[in-house]
Amino acid sequence: MASLVPALDRLLGPLAPGRQAARSAPKPLSIVVFAASGDQGRSACHSLVADGGFVVTGITEEPFGEVAVALKHEGVKIVKGKMDDPGSYTPYLEGMDGAFVNADFLNSFHHLGPNLPKALTLEIKQSIQAVEACGRAGIKHVVYSALDDLPEEVEVPHCASKAAVVKHIRTSSLPATILYPSHPFSDLIAWDLLRERPRFDGQGSGGPKWYVLAVPAPDECEIPGYAVEQIGDWVKVAFQKPGKWIGQDMKVCGEILSVEEMAKHLSKISKKQVETLHLTKEEFYQPKHRARVGDAMWAQYRACLEDQFVRDESKSEAIVPHQWRFVQWAGQSKDVHRILEF
Repeated sequence: MASLVPALDRLLGPLAPGRQAARSAPKPLSIVVFAASGDQGRSACHSLVADGGFVVTGITEEPFGEVAVALKHEGVKIVKGKMDDPGSYTPYLEGMDGAFVNADFLNSFHHLGPNLPKALTLEIKQSIQAVEACGRAGIKHVVYSALDDLPEEVEVPHCASKAAVVKHIRTSSLPATILYPSHPFSDLIAWDLLRERPRFDGQGSGGPKWYVLAVPAPDECEIPGYAVEQIGDWVKVAFQKPGKWIGQDMKVCGEILSVEEMAKHLSKISKKQVETLHLTKEEFYQPKHRARVGDAMWAQYRACLEDQFVRDESKSEAIVPHQWRFVQWAGQSKDVHRILEF
């Protein structure tokens, strides 16, 4: 019976079902992803190429690095380009339908000393150069990963730099979607905030292991968070529905949890004792605590404590219904399993 199919197709010619389906199938969108080896870029590449409706090019400074090689095996075209050298990536923008632009502030921060003012200036410059290059290449849709534009009195440095880029985009004619992530759950790992601590009894002998969630904020501080491993799903939705999302903001939030609630969740899933720093508000606002934590991190948690990051879990979930909550993220995190030994 199968041998009759090719003959039938030849007989029907252009009316053959297979040929009609091929003609009616939408052409895959060509998307270029900046900083493809970073957390956000990697997730975007993975989600887009897995969908099957996109041809993905990933720009990275490390084309032979572990992340880039893994993405190449998934079907991403990996090319070398540096954010501080527009000439290195401009050729790859030609003919693209869309671009995901994100910049790694912390990478710049650590490479420069760390030097906060220089890192902020560099991020603004690199991001504006990237979006302008996309505009010159005629790209029809840019998704830019931003952070909140906060009041001056609670300004968070790495939010301010991205807000400056957003202002530039809004004054241009660039067709763009502004993506506002929350705080990555994985910051607990990246910033070494989940740690094992020894406990001793009154006699000085070793007691059972316990752990500390060392988020330098009061227990009641509520932090809007999300799984950065999934941010590509929001990027994908934006590119799939340009008529809905061009000119719009897209806010990402998997769950809003207090520091105390996060510790309780970690204790429950690991069956280990996880404590917080048990900071009071008074202690948090002390100059010595701010100095110990560092201005950038302290300002970020101050903004959380003062409810400056406006997020709505239900609206985020309406865009990506399968978004992870904190427990789901922690349950699948190899790093959380490793640290808490469960």
